[in-house]
Amino acid sequence: MKIVLAGLLLIGVCGYATAQSVQINPLPASPAANAPQGVKPPVAKSEAQNKLEAALDAAAKTLAESKAFSLKQESSWSFVLGDQTKEGKNVFETLVLKPNQFLIKAYSAEKPENAFTVISDGKSVVRLLPAGKIYSIDETVKVFEELPDDAMTNQVLEGSYIPHLIRPNLRGAFFDMIDRIEEYTPEKSEANIEHFKVHLDNKKELTISIQTGAQARIIKLITSNTLPLDKKKSAVMTITTSLDWNFQAQAEPEQFSVKIPQGLKKVDDLLQFLSFGDAAELLGQKLPSLVFKDLEGKEVKISDHKDQIIMLYFYASWAAPSAEDMPNVNRFIDTYTKKGAAMYAINVAESVAVIKKLNEKNGYKGTILRDEKGAALAQLNLTSLPVSILVGKDGTLQGIYKGSKLEVKQQLRKDLEVLLSGKTLIEKK
Repeated sequence: MKIVLAGLLLIGVCGYATAQSVQINPLPASPAANAPQGVKPPVAKSEAQNKLEAALDAAAKTLAESKAFSLKQESSWSFVLGDQTKEGKNVFETLVLKPNQFLIKAYSAEKPENAFTVISDGKSVVRLLPAGKIYSIDETVKVFEELPDDAMTNQVLEGSYIPHLIRPNLRGAFFDMIDRIEEYTPEKSEANIEHFKVHLDNKKELTISIQTGAQARIIKLITSNTLPLDKKKSAVMTITTSLDWNFQAQAEPEQFSVKIPQGLKKVDDLLQFLSFGDAAELLGQKLPSLVFKDLEGKEVKISDHKDQIIMLYFYASWAAPSAEDMPNVNRFIDTYTKKGAAMYAINVAESVAVIKKLNEKNGYKGTILRDEKGAALAQLNLTSLPVSILVGKDGTLQGIYKGSKLEVKQQLRKDLEVLLSGKTLIEKK
């Protein structure tokens, strides 16, 4: 995935001269005298909120008056970790034909041939990733609403805000994600341009620059995000995006007809497939019949577990928790076993002697089973270690977790809690 999407992860930061911070309030002002006894009246909107609403409404009016429009965005991004900085540039090209057809291309400036394309004819949304030799199709007439409901699209379009910019309700699309607004004056300010810094619900900061007057429009977006990597380290992702609009674009319905290039494979979810390969296609399906042996040679069938959450952790001696990590692993196993989950460590293709020696060294206290020849791993279309899977009470594969990074462990724990609460992560197919 990192190869295919190289240069497509973005975010942004900016310096400001003056700022006045206010909480947004979607409710209109109401005199305290008219409020029912014991009920606090709504807080009046701030001047910054009123100005941002007016500016977004003016930009929306410009879009509403255009039968077809195009938008080209150039996004310069940087990733700063200590004294190390990585930089790049991404390009987004969007064409919209009212009422509900659009074409979006996103690519790294260095590799335009690896463009990720999203296209809609008004009846479906098709996502094409030729670099990964895959595509997906979602049948829907609510194409603008469906556009952001996809992890791959959200990741690739990060920082461009295209799903917000092309929706008819521009103000609502932005205010749905805003927590707090600041109007500010940059050191270099131009006439007829208003600037706002907003704090988003996801803790990111977004700077919006809007050109007012005739054909009002958003002309610049800057997003910043501080990413905690551990207790001591954090990184800063920054995106600065310029927007070039054409409100008299030439567009015909034929431009939005979907043509799937030869050699591309249809998948349900692009990001899942890039992360897990063919294993992603098993998510939501009944777990294949998996048979293991314990260290005494006795067969254990996972299907014998009825109405129980199951976690299988596939590993080998060269891809296993260290002795230092083992106390945390044992506590994890003990905690979720007591909560009712069945927890198994599955050694892949190693002898009993090797397994016992590693276990004596590291002090693992859970149940170990053997996938003697890697057959179970192959049945699940998994090709790397370590990897964990979660199985729901209905016997369906609910999650795949590759590697041993902190964020993977955190997601696994979070998803286990969801399953144990009686909910599902993925609907049964």
